[in-house]
Amino acid sequence: MELIFMVEDRVLGPTLLKNPVRKLVEPRNRVLKRIKKYIGDGMSVLDAGSGPGYYTEELLKAVGMSGTVAAVDPNPKSISELKKLNYGNLTAVVGSATDLKFEDNSFDFVFSNLLLCCVYNYKKALEEMIRVLKPNATSYISVSRSFINVKPGINADEWKEILSKFKVLETGEGITDRWAVVQKI
Repeated sequence: MELIFMVEDRVLGPTLLKNPVRKLVEPRNRVLKRIKKYIGDGMSVLDAGSGPGYYTEELLKAVGMSGTVAAVDPNPKSISELKKLNYGNLTAVVGSATDLKFEDNSFDFVFSNLLLCCVYNYKKALEEMIRVLKPNATSYISVSRSFINVKPGINADEWKEILSKFKVLETGEGITDRWAVVQKI
């Protein structure tokens, strides 16, 4: 049985996403270790569902001044927080992952941490992320693990379907999340 509690995307504010408790529950280094060998100097990276920039600054450091990071989030307050980072190679825009305002094949890497499980039309968001990835480019995707079928949310079968759209380079799961580093095919 599928329970539907919401029919809209979850939009989280910067206060929740910058809460110090998050560093304990979701330490940045755990995710950054998974992606560090896939991101380098001069690359173009999309941070889809960036929030106020929990990972964005680290992505900016990874691409260096010769690279670029585009951050997209539906919450204007989060984008305002991101713009305070004041990096010359950061583009921060209010927008939805289901309608990315970028050209096809624009990015070397797409970072999507806990986004697809918050987007009601996750299939459209996934299509958009694939569209903006360059051929053979890589992406990091993670979702919250759900033990009941609630929308938005990604169950085990939907996760398998997501992974089937890519060449899977690495994958794993914990008690609260599933993740993968994937390559566009």
